[in-house]
Amino acid sequence: MKIKKIYGVLIHNYKDLLGKHGKNYLLSLQELKRKNMIKKIGISVYEPQEIKKIWHLWKPDIIQVPFNPIDNRMLDSGWFNILKKFKVKIYVRSIFLQGLLINENSSFKINKNYKIILNKYKNWCSRNNISLMQGCLHFVKQFKKIDYLIVGFNNYNQLKEIIDVFKKKQITIPRKFSTNKINLIDPRKWN
Repeated sequence: MKIKKIYGVLIHNYKDLLGKHGKNYLLSLQELKRKNMIKKIGISVYEPQEIKKIWHLWKPDIIQVPFNPIDNRMLDSGWFNILKKFKVKIYVRSIFLQGLLINENSSFKINKNYKIILNKYKNWCSRNNISLMQGCLHFVKQFKKIDYLIVGFNNYNQLKEIIDVFKKKQITIPRKFSTNKINLIDPRKWN
């Protein structure tokens, strides 16, 4: 990689910290941080309960969580407030829910009950002359406890569109689209 220092290393699965070698795993990362080879150590989680399971062992510098107009679990759980209290940097991902929230004609097959949830969000955006992308980006942007957001894109034009939409004047997006339907909001459950 030809670099002297890595900004951050994220543990991908919280279970790695709870396993037989979890303590050594974490101690090794902390040693790399002490040697100034890593600036921050963090973790990527899918659910609030995963944070709770590691919190008594270790307080990360960074945490990466899913967050979007229909998945508000991290906010509802109170973890955003706790993380900020401990000065943990919050990175949010899945703001487009694997593209499901911004694609009008997704090829992903979902049941009609989930389609109703998605359509509430999409219809609200349409009625308010807000693009689906703008709705997602501005939903995340309105929560000041979030430090960074992570987005995916396929080409330069998509990246440019994301940046342009993000820079637009802030629009308040309501929280009324949130659901706890795990089979919809967790892509690991999708077939």
